[in-house]
Amino acid sequence: MGIFAVWTVALLLLSFLAASVGVRFLKKYLVLLIILPSLMLNRENPDFYAFELILSQAYGREIEIGYAWLAQGVAALGGSHGEVLILLGIFMLFTFWRYFRSMQEPNFVAVMYWIYPFILDIIQVRNTFMMLCMLNSLLDIGEGRKFRYLAWMVVGILFHWFGLLFAGGLLFGAFNTSSTSAASWRGGKTKVVVTISLSLLNILFGRAIFKAILNLGLWPDAIYLYVAREANIGQAMFFGTMLLVAVAIYGVIISRRLHSVPAKVTRSTIQLMYGILLTGFLVVGCFLYLEEMSRYFRYLWLVKFMLYGIVYKYINWKEKTVLAIFLFGMAVLGAYFSELPYDDIIF
Repeated sequence: MGIFAVWTVALLLLSFLAASVGVRFLKKYLVLLIILPSLMLNRENPDFYAFELILSQAYGREIEIGYAWLAQGVAALGGSHGEVLILLGIFMLFTFWRYFRSMQEPNFVAVMYWIYPFILDIIQVRNTFMMLCMLNSLLDIGEGRKFRYLAWMVVGILFHWFGLLFAGGLLFGAFNTSSTSAASWRGGKTKVVVTISLSLLNILFGRAIFKAILNLGLWPDAIYLYVAREANIGQAMFFGTMLLVAVAIYGVIISRRLHSVPAKVTRSTIQLMYGILLTGFLVVGCFLYLEEMSRYFRYLWLVKFMLYGIVYKYINWKEKTVLAIFLFGMAVLGAYFSELPYDDIIF
């Protein structure tokens, strides 16, 4: 991970340097534009040739229909998985631009994402398409654009069946965020109680219910690849702890600062993103029976990073420092425990 570490330090220095210059474009998009080629031009990730095979058999493989359509279109034009990665990079640029344009410190957000989980989003392409759709849906929910957020949800689900879980999390997060006053924030305690109660029920009975549903035989074969052979307590504890600390820190900050956010749309988006973080507690218990629940928590990590960028301008220096140290440390721990060969995959 030596080369990756050097690049990360360089990106941090560039983000601080860009923040001190008066060029708005560099202050917002410099780091993002530097890291995107690592996705768009990547040929070293372990799933690249598997996706090449899917592309060559796109008309016959049983894969999610959204990715099948994309693969068929690229193949019809004589393209390869390399062109799919270029399209994914463009889509990521569009999605992050929607978030970054109103942030004060988007370069630091991009650095944290670069550390983790960017490397997994290079590998798991269908999941990344789906995740970006859900991030766009999140913004449109906050802005009250019902048709658009539903359209993004549907497209995301078409790219990966895990999108059903993500869409459910978005809708749960949207519950009780229609009112955006500071007083309504206190009403969010109901959501916390409901979340904790459902989480305990999932831990106690979720595995048995999930097995009963699987035995109905109504699901695509792909879902059985994700069924856990044994409970993944380690991942549940790691992701659960990171989530608990994030929810606690953001909860204190939002309860103090929400009233100072002038724009109604921004207040709504902040509450929505916090509600989505709470959904993590609902699915922690899923580590007992689903191998791939880390996908959802990687999505929540990106939500945490984006939420930092959004609340940054409304919080004091002490709150900024605590939040930045925690999120940066969380990203580093994620990279460390992933045990992935960063240098081989990215460079």
